[in-house]
Amino acid sequence: SQSVARCILQAAAVHLTPVTLELGGKCPCLIYGRLDMKAAAKRLVWAKFFNAGQSCVAPDYILCTAETRDMLLPFVKEALESFYGSDPQQSQDMGRIVTDRHWDRLVEMLKKSEGKIVIGGESDKKTRYI
Repeated sequence: SQSVARCILQAAAVHLTPVTLELGGKCPCLIYGRLDMKAAAKRLVWAKFFNAGQSCVAPDYILCTAETRDMLLPFVKEALESFYGSDPQQSQDMGRIVTDRHWDRLVEMLKKSEGKIVIGGESDKKTRYI
């Protein structure tokens, strides 16, 4: 929030410390038109799963037609398997959630969601895996 950013900048200014604040917001991904679905899925998976989605440029949601969604999903599954293997929970490359508090928050958010899980859905608090 703006008040948090202001406090950080004031604390840094006392020591003449250069500061860059990254304040994330919404990051939609628009997929439309004639395109290479396999390449789009690979780029989408990379951007979303980089650092377990804990990046301000990680796509929050995709805007596309139902037809595009249905064409894209098999390629998303393929890209996930390419990056993290058939069991992503065992992958050394699959990031984990930073803290238990954030893991709890995300799992609760998923429980409240009315969305349909089409790929994955597993979680493990001990390793903070989602």
